[in-house]
Amino acid sequence: MSSERKQATHGIPLFSSFNVSYQTAIKIYSLMILIVFSIYTVGFGFNLRYLMIKSEESETLELYSLGESIALFLSSYIGENFSYSDLPEGKIKELQEKLSRFRVDIRDRIYLVLPKKTFLLSPQRLHPPGIKELSGGSVFWKDGWLGKQCITAPYAAADGKRTKAFVQPVPPGSREPAYLIVLERDLKFSETMRRMSSFLLGFIIIGFLGMVSLIYLYGVTMIRPFRALESVVNRFEKNQHDISVGRDPLSRAIVLFESTLKAVREKETELNEVNALLDKQVRRSREFQEDVLSTVNSGIITFDQYRKPISITSKAASLLHLHYEKLTTMTCEELFGSNSLLSTMLTDGLKHRRIYSNRQWKWHLPGVPVQWLSVSTHLLKGEMDSVIGVGFVIRDITERKQLEELIRAKEDMAALGEMAAGIAHEIRNPLAVIRGNTDLLADDLSSEEIQEVVSEIKAETDNLDRIIRDFLKFARPVKLDIADCDIGAILKEIVSQYRIEYEPRIRFGIQLDVQNTIAQIDEGLFRQIILNLLDNA
Repeated sequence: MSSERKQATHGIPLFSSFNVSYQTAIKIYSLMILIVFSIYTVGFGFNLRYLMIKSEESETLELYSLGESIALFLSSYIGENFSYSDLPEGKIKELQEKLSRFRVDIRDRIYLVLPKKTFLLSPQRLHPPGIKELSGGSVFWKDGWLGKQCITAPYAAADGKRTKAFVQPVPPGSREPAYLIVLERDLKFSETMRRMSSFLLGFIIIGFLGMVSLIYLYGVTMIRPFRALESVVNRFEKNQHDISVGRDPLSRAIVLFESTLKAVREKETELNEVNALLDKQVRRSREFQEDVLSTVNSGIITFDQYRKPISITSKAASLLHLHYEKLTTMTCEELFGSNSLLSTMLTDGLKHRRIYSNRQWKWHLPGVPVQWLSVSTHLLKGEMDSVIGVGFVIRDITERKQLEELIRAKEDMAALGEMAAGIAHEIRNPLAVIRGNTDLLADDLSSEEIQEVVSEIKAETDNLDRIIRDFLKFARPVKLDIADCDIGAILKEIVSQYRIEYEPRIRFGIQLDVQNTIAQIDEGLFRQIILNLLDNA
């Protein structure tokens, strides 16, 4: 720890021998960057200015050299003792043709200046646009009439353009020259370059000032977190007196960080040990819970608010005859259908906080016998009493439903016994009638009367037979014999039988609203229903 403190007190490596803090180092670095950039800016500005001066000198020398060449050529051709006050048109054209061998820049004009008249030799036109005939040339060329060879200062030409000119008196050095040869050059390009150079120099100055501002802001921004860090370290060191080193906040923060990191690692080791122990206990608890749930006759399924299963017991998967992997990857609607009882109960639980208890559910899968299940729900709650899921407790009540059906069958048998007593009573009455009529038959031997009694005996006997037949049908389990039958034909056959017995006292008619009267029915039971309806009517 002592070696770490020594290292931390030295600041950054560049200033380690001076024990400079990071804040001071940032200020020094910022100043160094500013000095370097200042040197670069000043050097660039001087170079730009030097290039401008050299460019002007080069252009002046080139103008001077070209002007001397043209003047030498024209003076040798015209002569030094030329005394005409005017030149004929042919002479001017001849001079223009001679000058065509020179590659004169488009910016240049060549004049032959006489004391009283000026001639434009190049470009080849008498007068350029806007130039009036000058007597003795421009006032800026007056030094030439004094016998001086010169390059004039920039001036405005007759057409308004900024120019400068090379003036050569002929003969050279004479106080009274015969004529002047002037090479005039348009300075538009040079002026453009000058303005561009000035603009660039101004841009460099503005950039320099902007860079100074950025360097200042950079330094302030870099120092600000160190000051905040120093404040935090000072507050932290109140409880850590043994690690205060030097005056540099970053060094102190490094030591604090290392000591804190060491303590955190120790705590992390302890937490890992505790976590391993807790994992072991949780694993044992989970295994115990699964063992307990596996012994319970109920299956448990829990769904989250997204309608996906959270947990499923093996008993629930067994009751529903579904694979465990399928249960964990699908939603409630995908498993049981959107209109199923479980989907409705899940929706009511999540949205309306409704709880169900022992709802009966008929569950059937292809190839699996029908099951009756009892379903109860409970709500899974999270923070702020919010519903985060619904749990389902499912029990198999198929055997109970079968027992209930058996009990109902026994109750039906009891009712059948009571009905049998009633039927016995009903049978007793026809038998009494038969007995009375038999007595009458014995007393009266008239054949007609005997015939009437015999008819009554026959009718009551038929009535007794029908009652007994209905009783037997009710007492036996009904076994349906389903087949395609023509309902219309059956109705016509039955009605035709009743017409024979009851018409014209009672009229019968059949009205069928459909053409196709074929249906899958038990023909015998259907006939019995129609006969019962007609008899009751």
